[in-house]
Amino acid sequence: MATEQDIDGDTEWRRFEVPGVPPAAVMLLEHTIDFAGLFPPAKQSMSDAVATYAKARTHPDAWMLERFVLQATELKAFEEFSSAHLPRAEEDEPWPLSVLVRHDADGLAADVAALEEFNDRHADPSEGFAIADVVEIKGDSPASIESALNCMPDEVFPFFELDWRADVRGALATIVGGDAGAKLRTGGLVADDFPTVEATAKFLLDAASAEVPFKGTAGMHWPLRAPSDVVKGATAHGFLNFLTAAAVAYLRDCDDSDLIPILQASADDFEFSGTLVRVDDWELEDFEIAEARQRFVISWGCCSFDDPRSGLRKLGLMPEEK
Repeated sequence: MATEQDIDGDTEWRRFEVPGVPPAAVMLLEHTIDFAGLFPPAKQSMSDAVATYAKARTHPDAWMLERFVLQATELKAFEEFSSAHLPRAEEDEPWPLSVLVRHDADGLAADVAALEEFNDRHADPSEGFAIADVVEIKGDSPASIESALNCMPDEVFPFFELDWRADVRGALATIVGGDAGAKLRTGGLVADDFPTVEATAKFLLDAASAEVPFKGTAGMHWPLRAPSDVVKGATAHGFLNFLTAAAVAYLRDCDDSDLIPILQASADDFEFSGTLVRVDDWELEDFEIAEARQRFVISWGCCSFDDPRSGLRKLGLMPEEK
C-alpha cells in the first residue's frame, strides 16, 4: 500500500500502482471508503453488512476500502456476526472500526468503556483481530469538544461532526489543540441535509487553514456531483469533486471561488494524465495528493462499496471487473 492511514500523517509515501487506474486517482481513493452499510439508505442487517465488508476486504478493489462503521451500541452484535470472518493469524491485520459514540457525558463514558473492553478482547487471536481506534461524535460546541477530548483514551482518534450551517472556526480551534479531527456531513435523508457547494468550500478552507484533518460522510455514492437518486430535490456531492477540492484547499493558496468550480466540475472538466490530475485551473501530482490524504482528507463514509466503483468504471477510471 502507498500510504498508511495512521491519521497523524507521519508515514513515508511511496507510489502504489493499481493496473488500469491512473496514479493520481489511486492516491485520491486509496483506503478512502469507510463502509457504512448499516446506515441509510442501505440499512443492511449486521449479518449482511459484516458479510459485505468481509467480501470487500478480499476483493481486488480492497485498496479503496478503509474502516467498518457502526454505533457503540452495536459492538456486541458485531462480535456475534463477525466471529466467523475476523482474522486470527498473528501476521494478519485487524479489522479497523470507526465507532459512533454518544456525546452526552454518561453516554460517552459508557461507550468509551465498551470500546476499550472490545479492544482488549480483540487483541487476542482467539477472539479474532479487530480494533476500534477511531470514533465519531457530535461536536456541539468548543466546550463539549473539550469535555469529550478529556474522556478519550490515548489510542483512540475522534472525529467531531461539526454543523456546516454554523461558523466552525471556534470548534476547529479547539480540535486542533487535541489529537482529533473534524467530520463534515455531506448528505442525509432530506434535501436540507446536503450542504451547498458554497458551504462545503467554506468548511474545506476553514479546516485547511486550521490544519485539522477531517472525514466526510453520507450522500456521496457517485464520483461526480449530480441530482441524488435517493433523496428527492437534493443534489449530491461527487466524491471525486469533494476529494480533489479538499486536496486543493490543503495544498494551494486558494479561496471559496476557486473551490466551488471543482465541487461542480463534470467529467469533461477532469483530466487524469500520468501522475497528474487537472481540474479547472488546478493541477496536482500524485505525491501531493498523498500528502493531503495522509494529513487532511482522511476518508468518507459510504453505505455502498459497489456504487463508487461502478461510477468510476463508467468514467473509465477503473477497468471492468473480470
